[in-house]
Amino acid sequence: MAIKVGSSQGKRGIAEVSFNKQKKQLSVQMDDERYNILMEDAPKYLINILMVNPSMPFRINMNSDGTQIFSAGPKGRSSYFAVLDHFAAKEGEQPSPKMVPGGPRQKKDGKSWVAPDQLQFTAVFRVVVGPYAASATSGCEIAYNVPYAFKPTPEGMQIAGTGSKKCSEFLMAAGMDFVNDTIPVQENILPWLEKTLKEREFVVVLSLNEDGYVDTIAPAPEGTIRPQDTIMEEPTEFEEGKA
Repeated sequence: MAIKVGSSQGKRGIAEVSFNKQKKQLSVQMDDERYNILMEDAPKYLINILMVNPSMPFRINMNSDGTQIFSAGPKGRSSYFAVLDHFAAKEGEQPSPKMVPGGPRQKKDGKSWVAPDQLQFTAVFRVVVGPYAASATSGCEIAYNVPYAFKPTPEGMQIAGTGSKKCSEFLMAAGMDFVNDTIPVQENILPWLEKTLKEREFVVVLSLNEDGYVDTIAPAPEGTIRPQDTIMEEPTEFEEGKA
């Protein structure tokens, strides 16, 4: 992969993405611009999806030069079956909560409000069925910001404080048992929580708004297909695509 230099402000938006197997490159049509991107500069899951559906619309996050795709998600305003893939973290580091500064906010209806500073973490889900999944283990990623609303008590971590409702909804949907589970008291609970929830592989339903952000998260209805039950074959071509 060539060395690329660009500004920190990337390109984001809805794009029609196609894959040329012979040239081993992707074509990205975003607004009035077209970008040709080498296969090695795109996520592996995107290549695998395009091996099944050669041309599809995605919500793309690229670098400022339009030469590398960082992530690709569903274009939005729909619901998707997904499982937890990982918690976002810097390369080589464990996931940890980040402070998100508060301040004035404005809703689409024009109403203003002031958001408080808040500790958050980002749960990254993987779509497991439908056109945005090439297989049970290779699908589009959907990021979901969750308040880090954990408080230590003698009986274990308690979910309390600002954002506790949203945090509880995430935990219940992703597989925590609020009757039988105990969250151990740790300075950073995210590594333990990530491991625990990934092992349970609960399927959730993520409903996205028109901007591609998660509006709601809920447990999938009983009887929903599980990742290990899918009959789709794993992609075998172009394994050199970037993970």
